[in-house]
Amino acid sequence: MNNNVLVIAGMHRSGTSLITQWLYRCGLSVGEELMGEGIGNEEGHFEDMDFVRLHEGLLQQHDMSETGLWLEKPPVLTKEQQQQVAALVLEKNDNHAIWGWKDPRTCLFLPAYQQVLPQAKYLIIVRDYKEVVNSLLSREYKNAAQQYAQKGWFKRLLWSAIESRSRRKLIYRKLAPVFLKACVVYNEALLEHLKQIPASQRLVVDYTMLSKNDSVVFTHLQQQWQLPLSYRPFSDIYKAGLITPVNVFHPYIQDKALLQRAEHAERKLREVMG
Repeated sequence: MNNNVLVIAGMHRSGTSLITQWLYRCGLSVGEELMGEGIGNEEGHFEDMDFVRLHEGLLQQHDMSETGLWLEKPPVLTKEQQQQVAALVLEKNDNHAIWGWKDPRTCLFLPAYQQVLPQAKYLIIVRDYKEVVNSLLSREYKNAAQQYAQKGWFKRLLWSAIESRSRRKLIYRKLAPVFLKACVVYNEALLEHLKQIPASQRLVVDYTMLSKNDSVVFTHLQQQWQLPLSYRPFSDIYKAGLITPVNVFHPYIQDKALLQRAEHAERKLREVMG
């Protein structure tokens, strides 16, 4: 399979949707059926639903949450499951000579994709793990707030007066460790993958750099990786107002070694970037 394929990989809430939207606007084929907007992704997720359904199914077969957020380590695929991955990639390659996709859960299946797409290019997105975890927590809180907004006036009043504060604390206490662990698992999977592929097949970026200097990344994609893209300014789609402010969640993390792993994994990814 020698098609020109770009895999956009990164942890949930790391800016993969934003960058994929940019590349889509620049002319990259990223799927026929794309996931639309949602809480925390008002501009759309830009995820190829074929890959989303594949990854959700694979996680369910391993008795894992289909979100890919509740996990200790990536699943190890069986031969039959690897064939499922290969079948979808073959179908995409039959339809497009140059294409790509984005779904954060791709990070959990990188060995399978490397096997079937040994020449693929990887655009790996890094974001401060504190911002990632905070964004996930904020999305959970917004989901709860939206549910209360659809209830009667008394429930809405109760939410505004009392429930909103206690629910935020509950979400942080329950989910901050879960989301931090997921961030570590994803970033460590990316680090392991970087060891397996040549430097010529990877580009590691922080999405915030694109708001100031998108030409470096665009030039690499167009000239080094021969992607026939038409330049569109990243600033046209980057909206700083949609970025979630960071709240402190560290007091809710009892496992300090997990924090150290998070710091280490992000630092190592940034060293590759830099």
